Amino acid sequence: MRPRLLAFSACLLSASAFAQNVIVLDDDGGPGVDYTNLQDAIDAAQPYDRIDARTGSYGYGVITKPLTIMGQPFANHHFGPVSRTAQLTIAGLQAGETVVVADFEADTILVEPNQGAIVLDRIVSVDIHIDQARDVRIRDASVIQWPWSQPSPAIEANDSFVQLVGSVVQGKDQSSGSQLNGTDAIVVQGNSTLLLADVQVTGGKGSDEPGCAASPGFGGNALRCTNSTVRVLRSSLTSGEGGAGCGGTVASDGFAIRNIASSILTSDSTITGVVSNPALVQDIGGFPMMNLTGGSQPGETADFEVFVAGGISTRLFIGRRPTMTPLPLIDLPLLHSAERGLSLGVSPPSGQRTLPFLIPGLQPGTLVFAQASGTNGAGTALSNSVTLVVR
Repeated sequence: MRPRLLAFSACLLSASAFAQNVIVLDDDGGPGVDYTNLQDAIDAAQPYDRIDARTGSYGYGVITKPLTIMGQPFANHHFGPVSRTAQLTIAGLQAGETVVVADFEADTILVEPNQGAIVLDRIVSVDIHIDQARDVRIRDASVIQWPWSQPSPAIEANDSFVQLVGSVVQGKDQSSGSQLNGTDAIVVQGNSTLLLADVQVTGGKGSDEPGCAASPGFGGNALRCTNSTVRVLRSSLTSGEGGAGCGGTVASDGFAIRNIASSILTSDSTITGVVSNPALVQDIGGFPMMNLTGGSQPGETADFEVFVAGGISTRLFIGRRPTMTPLPLIDLPLLHSAERGLSLGVSPPSGQRTLPFLIPGLQPGTLVFAQASGTNGAGTALSNSVTLVVR
């Protein structure tokens, strides 16, 4: 099984490479540098060009065409990358177009109406706002509200399709004496679809009010959803704690799931806190899920991790282009072009498989998409998709 996957992957990846113009961005200037300002580099780029951002702090950037922005790879995304911008806006992509932003820190990311695909990989941010976006894929991100953040959700999506994989999301903990409630970590509304896979989500803590001059703040919700569809796969949702007041009083914690007219499926997840409208929350163990770990540079090994129930037929699909293709009798669409498919046979009792392959020599920014399926007597279910961005 393993050698077959290695050969299969190398063939696909080699076929996916295409020519790119490379623009070098460095706020210090110097030999070999094309631009010192992010927006100037974006304006100069042609569709599907790549901007390589060196160490530095850049201004605001607005992206309205397909391109790739690659920051400097960093060792641990919880300590932040070395290429950063105050605000990044992505808007107006047409169907079939793709924007990739990898290894970058942006205090605020605004995803405005888009028909294309947006890949955010190894991102550090304070808040991400998504509105009317057809396809947003976030992986290995740290979205944490800091004490100086504005009181808004860490991630908010309206009328959008969003996947969040292998990430950490934290609402704002309010400082003592501020008389404020903790903020929600994730808010989805307006017929959105949200897929959480291996994500830690925590609501913000309400403010402590020890002086008895005001009531302590309520805790924030981990997940608040209205008129939407949500899958929570191998993830944790933890409500924000209520603040402490004088005389031993404590404000109410937030909800782990604040559900308003939404359909929610959880699988192999930890829910800590109150769930509203629990009748609309369905728990199904062993639902298909994918994660991506390991390396991302040529010569390194990337690991596709597939999780399903034990004893069911499993397949892996790999493609070069993001798509949203509905399939008969399956609620999730096929999320990439699926140029290749591989039978993984019957899943082991643990339901987990790690499928490694060696990344061949490819230019940075090459994309590979993977999605798994599980089939038993009840039918076929598709997992979330994962994206390998070659560094």
